[in-house]
Amino acid sequence: MEKLYNAKQMKFIDEITIKECGLAAEVLMERAALEVVKNIEKREGKGCRVLVVCGSGNNGGDGICVARILKDRGYRVMLSLIGNEDKASNLYRENKLIAIKWGIEFYNIIPNDEYDVIVDAIFGIGLNRDVDGKYMDAINKINSVKECMTRKGKKCHVYAVDMPSGIGTDNGNVLGAAVECDYTITFGNKKIGQVISPGCEYCGELTVADIGFYPGVYVDNTDEDEIYTLGTEDLDNILPLRPSDSNKGDYGKILVVAGSVNMAGAAVLCAHAAIKAGAGLVKIFTCESNRTIIQTALPEAILCTYPDDWYKDVVSVNEFKSNFVRELSWANMVVAGPGISTGEGAVNLMKYLCRYITCPLLLDADALNIISEQPDFAVPTGAIVTPHVMEMSRLCGKTVTTIKESLIEVAKEYANDNNVIVVLKDSKTVVTDGKKVYINSTGNNGLSTGGSGDVLAGIIASFAAQGLDAMQSGVSGVFVHGLAADNYAKEHRMFSLTPRDLIEEIGKI
Repeated sequence: MEKLYNAKQMKFIDEITIKECGLAAEVLMERAALEVVKNIEKREGKGCRVLVVCGSGNNGGDGICVARILKDRGYRVMLSLIGNEDKASNLYRENKLIAIKWGIEFYNIIPNDEYDVIVDAIFGIGLNRDVDGKYMDAINKINSVKECMTRKGKKCHVYAVDMPSGIGTDNGNVLGAAVECDYTITFGNKKIGQVISPGCEYCGELTVADIGFYPGVYVDNTDEDEIYTLGTEDLDNILPLRPSDSNKGDYGKILVVAGSVNMAGAAVLCAHAAIKAGAGLVKIFTCESNRTIIQTALPEAILCTYPDDWYKDVVSVNEFKSNFVRELSWANMVVAGPGISTGEGAVNLMKYLCRYITCPLLLDADALNIISEQPDFAVPTGAIVTPHVMEMSRLCGKTVTTIKESLIEVAKEYANDNNVIVVLKDSKTVVTDGKKVYINSTGNNGLSTGGSGDVLAGIIASFAAQGLDAMQSGVSGVFVHGLAADNYAKEHRMFSLTPRDLIEEIGKI
């Protein structure tokens, strides 16, 4: 587990290291520059042509240090200083004077030329407004140069110092325009904007460099949010334990309330994923017309069916309610929604579910759409809800654009308002209980296919049935789900990923 930091927290860490621990700011800047140089040397030839583009803050000071060190080491270096000199930081001014004595070429524009490497040191982590004017021009120029081949037939590589300029450190948003980097060397710790979309896509390959921040500062001693991400090294610690002397009863009983007429697939995928992720017993509660399909496709699952038109007469309604309540009492985890439709029968089913549920619950897909359309339906306290951004838009009334620009805030707000665990699905899924937040680090665009959400619901429900709490189940489920897609992509094109491929990859994980 790795904590993610925002700009305010990193400033706090920087100040404590300098003011209370006595490590000079000049030393931190030199170390930061050396880490950037080390990464350039690892990938680029000694004689290559480097342009370093600097703002007038401390990030620009880092960039000037990078230029000086590269020149010392045999690179052909040019400096483009595009910041406001009247508002320049002291460290920037000091390093500019040193660079002048080093004989480095200075420009106040980006010269029209070919470069093997461009170093982006315009803003760093301090940007909190949209870029415009000469800064936007510079960013656009860097991006256009990056796309051109040099005379040597190579593409120019762009390295960001700490953060791609134009990306919001706290939210990953593009603030007007942003540098499209191949490599980002960030200092001390990962930042939120480097993990969540779209910021993560502008970072390229991310390297976290230790430049000597005081380690004690990393204790949670600020008033900011707790935001984390997981890595593959956490896998063994997040999966449910499986004692050697166990039986199927030890790994939970899941009721999958899924499927409708002509929609058997969602039930099969959800239940199959739950079984593959380790659940002891999985029962599918679905309409009678799905019986043959499900029993053929998934003999491992138990099946309980009801008449397709059960809601049309009183006798059938009473019988359905009695059977449904019995099945709900059998389970220690219920997942509801995949493929149930939003028709009259599904609405009534959800009414009974919300009234009689007594065990942990996961609501997905059509269950969420029904709740968004029925103001009298309240999401049961403690439930896990797994909306994608369009479903969240229906639930909370915000636009998709607003949600995508503030995934963390929207997810936290809904979790707090409804006392639920939110798994807000996007290219970087956010999981939160309203206080602690996880940003998922796994997954790829192969998941953009019908049925992958049903698989995710099954995995999360399986982990909950096996004893993880709701928050742990959500975090672990999205991590494993995304990792399955990443593993598949190692051997196949992502175009071809299917939900059944995901389920098979679960076993390998």
